[in-house]
Amino acid sequence: MSRNAVIIDIETTGEDPKQDRICSLALIALVEGQIPPDGQLYLVFDPGRDNATGAADRNRFGDWLLRHQKPFAHYAESLRGILLPAPLVIGHNLAIKMNFINRELERAGQEAVCPREFCTREAAARRWPSESPALKDCLARLGYKREERNHGASEDCALTAALYLFFQGNMEPDIRYPAKPQNLRPAPPAPDSLPPRLDSGLRSSS
Repeated sequence: MSRNAVIIDIETTGEDPKQDRICSLALIALVEGQIPPDGQLYLVFDPGRDNATGAADRNRFGDWLLRHQKPFAHYAESLRGILLPAPLVIGHNLAIKMNFINRELERAGQEAVCPREFCTREAAARRWPSESPALKDCLARLGYKREERNHGASEDCALTAALYLFFQGNMEPDIRYPAKPQNLRPAPPAPDSLPPRLDSGLRSSS
C-alpha cells in the first residue's frame, strides 16, 4: 500500500481501553491528496471477547459473526508494516485509536508504533472552538453525513479523510469506501443462545 499519509479508524467491543478489543479496522492511504487503487483496507477480527452491552449496535458486528473471524494477531505484522513507515497517520480521536492498536500489536508480539500524527478532532476544536468537535458534527458543517445508521470503521475512515482533506484546502474530496470488510468470513446459522467463550476471562454474551 503506497502512501504519504494513512488515515485510520477502528471499532471496538466497548469503551474500556484496558479490557475491550478491536473488532474492525479501516485504513485509507493518501498519495498527494488522492486515494490510489490499492489504497483502502477494511478488516474485521475476532476480538477474543464478546461485545459489551450496546457495542454491537455501534460497531455493527454481532458476537456470533465475530467469533468466526481471524484474530487481529493474524494481520498484526502486515498492519504494523503499513503504519510504521507512514510519514503521517491521521484519525479522529487518534490517541485513543493508537492506544487500542498498539495494545493489539503488543498482544501479537509486535512492537508498538509511534508515528507522526494528525488528529482531526483536535484540528476541528482549533478551527471551530465554540462548536462540537465530534466527527458527525464536523461533517454536518461540510455537508456530509453517515449513510449508515450505525458507526462503521470503513465509512468513518472515509469521512475522516474528507475532513482532513478539507483542512488541507480540498473542499470536494472524492471519497468512497468498501461496504464490507475484505476479509469477512461467513458464519453458520447462530444457535438460540451463544455458548460462553472457552477462556473464562473473556466476556460471554449470556
